[in-house]
Amino acid sequence: MAVKFTNLKTKIQSIRPTGYKYPVGLSYRPGLSLMNVATNTTGGTQTIDGSNAIHTFATAPGSGTFTPSFTGTVEVLVVGGGGGGGGYYSGGGGAGGLIYNSSYPVTTSSPISAVIGSGGSASVSAGSSGNPSSFGPTSSTGGGRGNNGQASV
Repeated sequence: MAVKFTNLKTKIQSIRPTGYKYPVGLSYRPGLSLMNVATNTTGGTQTIDGSNAIHTFATAPGSGTFTPSFTGTVEVLVVGGGGGGGGYYSGGGGAGGLIYNSSYPVTTSSPISAVIGSGGSASVSAGSSGNPSSFGPTSSTGGGRGNNGQASV
């Protein structure tokens, strides 16, 4: 599961014409002071990629808390655990469900719970289903299990 802040740099002053939005239009004026609004945001493993900060919660099964240091919106990707494969001549388990929200609202210092669902286990008979993952009230389903496909003679 990942939470991504886009365009973290706050413009102090811009030469961009009114109505133009990033990445279209003129870039920031060189030499201006910029700040990263995610510096004090906590939760998961933070990776900075250009002007994006990505908080990843990846230990399954597990949980964590995301606490933003600003009020605004973030991108959220939630993926449920995949299903375990079945035995013999059967197929694999299904993929975990996926939920994407491009503008999830967050509020300064308001913690959001993140739950990471584990994948299902494989078996010589039928595998088990994957477990759901969630970010706040947003939840994705776990993947379906692979069945026992042993041929009879």
